[in-house]
Amino acid sequence: MRYHSILFQTLLNGNNAIIDYTLPKEGKIISFLEQFDLFDYYKFFYISLYEENFDLRLFSDNVKYLSQKKTYTYNKNIFEDTIQKYSSHLIKLFN
Repeated sequence: MRYHSILFQTLLNGNNAIIDYTLPKEGKIISFLEQFDLFDYYKFFYISLYEENFDLRLFSDNVKYLSQKKTYTYNKNIFEDTIQKYSSHLIKLFN
């Protein structure tokens, strides 16, 4: 559920922060950020519990400004391509 909450919050308005409890260079969340080129967008609003310089105070200082953060606008082509691939795999699976 954690992954899907981040996915939907980002696509709805992007006014969210990410606390990732997986390894910082692995997992679904990092893959999502890479696929949609979101590293700059979440630069101050992403933290992994495995980071060497993990300091939740610095992260929480940034989170105070979430309401001022620009709304994320996604690349519609990437999103539509992903949905299309997912749909085609489901169709093959159930036929």
